[in-house]
Amino acid sequence: MDKAGAMSEEAFSISRHVHFLEGYLDAVGRTLSDGAELVSLWCVQPGDTARDPARYARVDTWDAEFDALANDFLRIDARARLGFYLVEYLCWFRDFTQDATCYRGAVCDDPAAPEIVYRIEWPDGHVVQIGARRVSRAVTDGMPSA
Repeated sequence: MDKAGAMSEEAFSISRHVHFLEGYLDAVGRTLSDGAELVSLWCVQPGDTARDPARYARVDTWDAEFDALANDFLRIDARARLGFYLVEYLCWFRDFTQDATCYRGAVCDDPAAPEIVYRIEWPDGHVVQIGARRVSRAVTDGMPSA
């Protein structure tokens, strides 16, 4: 805000939003994790990687897709604060940039560790990958600690 209390006009930055979103996704994962399950969400800029068209389907309705991510995959209410802001922050890539295209990757349906991945691409070569994973603590209990 400026001295008069008005919001400053700052251009949206994909990189800054990724950095912001990493923190929010970490907080969501920590909130959803419990004694029975670890929930992790992430957002990265993978650099120059080609998308395999056989593994990704185009998402035409971002709001509905990310509502389903919240409601069905993460099992939180997309209308409640945690889910609402999750959907909003993901849709900002579409709302504040031009020509963003979202793809949903092949979903891993392993009941012990289901995972879903999204890829957002821009014509200028920017790429952002977003993912969510649920892992049963029973699976992680057998893993060696770092």
